[in-house]
Amino acid sequence: MDKIVRFVIGPLFAGVGGLVVLVIIRGMVIEERSAEWPQVYDGKVLASSVVETRTESVSYSVKVRYEYTVDGVRYTSDRIKFGAVSGGKRSAEATWERYPAGSLVTVYYDPEKPSSSVLERDMEAGSNFFVLLIGLVILGAGIAMTLGLLPPRPSSD
Repeated sequence: MDKIVRFVIGPLFAGVGGLVVLVIIRGMVIEERSAEWPQVYDGKVLASSVVETRTESVSYSVKVRYEYTVDGVRYTSDRIKFGAVSGGKRSAEATWERYPAGSLVTVYYDPEKPSSSVLERDMEAGSNFFVLLIGLVILGAGIAMTLGLLPPRPSSD
């Protein structure tokens, strides 16, 4: 069992944790770069809704579809901001109220890839920090398992 932990489960944990960390850090880098992104002021919200998701608990997210034009080319997107946009009902409704269907919005777009855009350039700092922390814990546990740094489990002889 110790070999399975060391050579299979440990590297698996390290890989998953590392992937989570890389995705969050990549998002942070993109967010930093987006501060320089140009904007169009006449984007139009095509559709907007609050979506309720029920698992073990209830969470709410906002779905917004908008269009905008850059250099005569029309694009559509559904990204409000970097990172997850979900949480409590009040927060989702407040976001939804900022983007009613038919309203004009400012759209920030990547000048190197105009099809990549957001309505808000900031990330959900709290949730992304939490996910980054979880990723680091999983990565650390995976490395510890792989290197055999965790104490062996007592045998049940």
